[in-house]
Amino acid sequence: MIARAFARASIALAATVVAVWTATAEPVVRMEQHGPVDNRIDVVILGDGYTQAEQTLFQTDAETFRDVLVATPPFSDYRKYFNVKRIFTASVDSGASKPEGARNTALGAAYNCNGIRRLICVDARRVEDVLARSVAVEGRDLVVVLVNDPEYGGSGGAYAVTSASQSGAFFSDTLMHEIGHAFGGLGDEYSDDGNCGVYTGPYPNVDDTITARISSAKWSRWVPLGVVFPSPDGAAYVGAFRGANHCDTVWHRPTTSSKMRNNPEPYREVNTEELVDQIYWHVLPIDGRTPDVIDVNVTAGTSTRFAVDVIDRNLPGMTYTWRLDGTVVGTTRTIDLDGRAFPVGDSHLDVIVEDRSPLSRLPFLGGVVAVPFWSVHRAR
Repeated sequence: MIARAFARASIALAATVVAVWTATAEPVVRMEQHGPVDNRIDVVILGDGYTQAEQTLFQTDAETFRDVLVATPPFSDYRKYFNVKRIFTASVDSGASKPEGARNTALGAAYNCNGIRRLICVDARRVEDVLARSVAVEGRDLVVVLVNDPEYGGSGGAYAVTSASQSGAFFSDTLMHEIGHAFGGLGDEYSDDGNCGVYTGPYPNVDDTITARISSAKWSRWVPLGVVFPSPDGAAYVGAFRGANHCDTVWHRPTTSSKMRNNPEPYREVNTEELVDQIYWHVLPIDGRTPDVIDVNVTAGTSTRFAVDVIDRNLPGMTYTWRLDGTVVGTTRTIDLDGRAFPVGDSHLDVIVEDRSPLSRLPFLGGVVAVPFWSVHRAR
């Protein structure tokens, strides 16, 4: 995290370059656009098992998902960090393949993947072919596949996949669980399903190394003083609760329940923190600056405005620290400096932009952004 923070801090933000993508096959519909693809998380919604006659149904399902995404914390807090678009691919058959019968669909969606009935897999080659024809690489950070089938199921890996015809809110809850996997790299927090030992990824929200001291948990920064190990089920705090990653023992989870254990639940503290951190793996909080050049000449008696254009000025945790040759000279988004504030000759002005969100206790959330900077020259 720290290495990434300072690597980002060394990047000088020049004029924003908007990457251009062109749909050459399936039409791409922009549903929500908040900025350039090279500094946003671009969500691409695909559909499988929708026939040509069901294109309107796919549009409705895609809009339902978009509405849920932007209403679910922490994505709702960072809505302006996301772009959303959809691509319709017509299938010959409606639905998805199952052991009792195959369907001819555009992306090859099938239940019973790896012998698990509810696990839906899609053909990665077909998905990548659609994406390659329609969306540039930088314009597809999170790929969601909605499967037009009423049976409960989904998966989370390279793509977030869910059956979109489930009744009520179940579809939305399932998909947000799968996004926890696909976008956040989160592990399952439930157990008792016969798959203990199958999944061994470096998940930030499940831990098999806690033996006696809860302070050794991956999420110990969230654990209040005095919490016992193992934590009793039902306790309303962050601790270490036995049973996670499909196992009854050895593996622990940070809360009694969360969306990664029970789909309708909120993500809870540790999972939310990881999702916010992943947002900043993809996005810098700055879109531009004023003046939009590195070399600036100033004159005594004349004021020059320096400013940063952040993605969302209303984020409560956003802070600004302006430094002139290392000395702090301001803490707001814009700063007006008279030429007399600069020494004669050359000096260096920069601004550290940092999101100190209460949703995270990680050091250097999203990276300390010590950019942009200006080389300022004052003549005598």
